[in-house]
Amino acid sequence: MAPTIYDESKLDPDRNDIRLLELAPGGPEDELTATLSTASLNSSPSYEVLSYVWGDMTTPRLIQIQSSFAITKNLEAALRGLRLPNQHRTLWVDAICIDQDDLPERQSQVQLMKQIYSQSSRVLAWLGEEEEGDKEVFDFLASLSSGTYVFTRDCVDQPDDEYQKGDCETPIYIAYDQLRASEFLAGTYDNYCSLCMPCRYGLNTYTHQVGGIMALRNAVERGAQADLLECVVRNRSRLAADPRDKVYAFLGISATFQADLVVPDYAQTVEEVYVDFAFQTMKMGGPRILLHAGNCEPSQYQLPSWVPDWTAPRLSSYGDIMMVTRQLRYELFNACGEEMAIPTFYSDIPPGVISFEGVLVDSVLHVGGLHPWNKWSPDSSILKQWEDLATLGKDPDSLYATQKCTVKEAFWRTMLCDTVIMGQFRGSKYSRAGPEHETYFWQCWNLKMNSELPEEAQQSAFLSNNIEAAKVDGGALFESPSLVQVLGSMPVAALGRRFFVTKTGYIGIGPSTIQEGDEIWVVATCKVPLIVRKCDEDEAVTLFAEDIIFPLYTLVGDSYVHGIMDGEKTGSWEEEKTKLMLQYTNKDREVYVKKKANAKEKLTLPKCNIYVVAETPNSKGKEP
Repeated sequence: MAPTIYDESKLDPDRNDIRLLELAPGGPEDELTATLSTASLNSSPSYEVLSYVWGDMTTPRLIQIQSSFAITKNLEAALRGLRLPNQHRTLWVDAICIDQDDLPERQSQVQLMKQIYSQSSRVLAWLGEEEEGDKEVFDFLASLSSGTYVFTRDCVDQPDDEYQKGDCETPIYIAYDQLRASEFLAGTYDNYCSLCMPCRYGLNTYTHQVGGIMALRNAVERGAQADLLECVVRNRSRLAADPRDKVYAFLGISATFQADLVVPDYAQTVEEVYVDFAFQTMKMGGPRILLHAGNCEPSQYQLPSWVPDWTAPRLSSYGDIMMVTRQLRYELFNACGEEMAIPTFYSDIPPGVISFEGVLVDSVLHVGGLHPWNKWSPDSSILKQWEDLATLGKDPDSLYATQKCTVKEAFWRTMLCDTVIMGQFRGSKYSRAGPEHETYFWQCWNLKMNSELPEEAQQSAFLSNNIEAAKVDGGALFESPSLVQVLGSMPVAALGRRFFVTKTGYIGIGPSTIQEGDEIWVVATCKVPLIVRKCDEDEAVTLFAEDIIFPLYTLVGDSYVHGIMDGEKTGSWEEEKTKLMLQYTNKDREVYVKKKANAKEKLTLPKCNIYVVAETPNSKGKEP
């Protein structure tokens, strides 16, 4: 084997060894030269960490480390920019300090990431070489944080908010708050609207991304352990040179028990890593991960549909923050009631399935149009169609399917998924909608449905006309059940979703792919109802005994269904429960099926589906 730059700097995992790059001094045009040394984190070495975009190796550059070593163009620019003229600089640079071809070393070093970053003297973020327009952007951010570009900000945080002013008062975060204020507070909205559309789009993307980073950073600084799934979801749009690091990169800041269950293994394929992560996530916290398997570009990998492809981009720039919001709201519901049966894993049934207890609630009768992903403000034409589908105009005060509220109440709560946002700054919180929100909802709804004003003028008028009333009502805008709370909640419920009506009269909002005839199930440990679709009638599977036949289903996605979100369908659980079987992997996937002619034969099922097997007490010896 040819010698490498790592031959003289072997790492001892028992000592928590890392390599450090000693970057030699030099001028702007001098050749890059450096040496590698080892150090134990246990002895608290002094070094800086370099954080940067790797880039690709299509045009590699060279650094001399005993011999020539290829690096990316972006890393070369970073090292040249950071090199000191008269003294060495000690850095930790992942692409150089970790032998990327040594899989066991990569695995052990990934598990040290939290220590590597937290024990450094500082982290240097290299954003790239300056391009046209960069100076103006940074000058603008600096003016925001310095107060020379002032936005009125009457209220920032609730008194009990976990993200209090002062937690992180660096300029970038002050600028972030000012930008968020420009979107929502009276007296500042006109400033925001004066910007061109590309500028507004860029600022929105910036605030969403920085907001996610800020939430995680503040949590870590307070000593809280981040939720691993939330970290992965928040950063789905970020790029990674190795797709497996879309999961592994967040183990260092995640709760210890979660990180212990997901062990880095670069010998696994990307598919195996993502399937295992989904498997472990469901063991840790139930099927929350099912919320994140859709609403993105087609997967480049052969994955079951219940396993998200973390490399597949969202369909909108709002996608990541939207899915984080939906996951946070997910915790407010309890469709499964007290039924918290853990998943059962069948290793002796090829190819292996995950089983949840569940009950069939209803089936979909009518489906409305798709609200576009890329339209943050609710689309009035789609909402009008949904209103008509709910027959709201006929008899809004008639009793809803549950016989516990009117159709009108069921509709407005469904349009919000019965939740409201409780703040826009320093991390948002959510709560269930209360009766006090109804008036605000209908004011917003009627303005949206009836106004002939352009969309931007509607939004500005709505804020200007109601800001004072909200302050009088609660003392501060985000401490009151204001229109702003409602306006901030409607897009989260609607974007990329469809309205539907069931056979027995329930209404709800579900996935973009929902169809008439799909079934609604409440599943143990799952806080929201699932939508599933039955496969061809001539397909069935035998799992427990040859004389028991089970139908096959595929998963469509999660849903909000008004009237079954708080355990209402679990009262007769023991009598009605069935088994919901989710296929674990699609690798070498074969199951034994019985055709209607009862001829047993093997069938290779189509890829990228979840297979759900319903077992009823009376199914033995019969076709369901």
